[in-house]
Amino acid sequence: MLMRKKLLLWSLLLCIAGGAFTAAFATALTSTWKVTSETAVAAESTYLDDDLLTVKTVFATTLKEQAATIDGVEFTHYIQVRNAAYPSADVPTGTENSGSTSLVVTAKKDAKLKLYYRHQSASTNKDDDGNVTSVSHTQNDGKDLKVFDQADPTVALEGDFVIHTEEALAEYKYVTKEIEIQKDHVYTLSAKGTTLPFYGLSAEEIEAIVIPTDGVYYQKVTSSEDITDGDYLIVYEAEKVAFDGSLTTLDAAKNTIGVTLSNGLIASSKEVDAAVFTFNLTEMSIKSASGKYV
Repeated sequence: MLMRKKLLLWSLLLCIAGGAFTAAFATALTSTWKVTSETAVAAESTYLDDDLLTVKTVFATTLKEQAATIDGVEFTHYIQVRNAAYPSADVPTGTENSGSTSLVVTAKKDAKLKLYYRHQSASTNKDDDGNVTSVSHTQNDGKDLKVFDQADPTVALEGDFVIHTEEALAEYKYVTKEIEIQKDHVYTLSAKGTTLPFYGLSAEEIEAIVIPTDGVYYQKVTSSEDITDGDYLIVYEAEKVAFDGSLTTLDAAKNTIGVTLSNGLIASSKEVDAAVFTFNLTEMSIKSASGKYV
């Protein structure tokens, strides 16, 4: 028999809707694609087509050999990514720049997409002797690889942008960018102010929660309108603790129990179940498991 219990989250002095529940997880899908010596350069080449995503070129591109290690991943070749103009509502793939292409990624699941490439400094200064004194590598600057959701191709998406080249004044640095992509959305990868060496990508599905068909678990309440009569946990998510409703003195020091959260989930256990509070909306009351009213 499937049984559900509920859990609330508190943040500082505010009570907010929230919670967790035990659940099983499906194995997350993953994808990896690297540019190699065999990578096709023709327009509309399909580089990857699996259960997670599809990756294609738009225009003909150029393949070049240059070894690189980016975030521990070894590469041997890259393709050139560049557009004459960034994507727009009228041309969501960007316009062609001879010898380079934009890439189109179609997401079949919600996923985190990680891109591996080389980033040219957007602003390089030199002294009178020609020595580099400063460089600039920032996300979505004029030399960066930009990701556009074709649903709104006027805005470059932001993600986790990490530089992996240790040399501070290097004009060209190897970077990764991680972007969350949504199921059934189509994305354009584009560069404009530089011919950008693109080495490859990886992706990992953002795991869907699978509700168990049997057992007891705590389920997140995301709206105050969903609060009904019943037993709840009150949790401070940032510290991963729950208010201990089993105590006879609720305001005692150390009046919490540790809880394990994973993607907003908490497993039911004897200790966790003993810490509940009973909500009674008719009486407008909250009573601890020890019989004390809050």
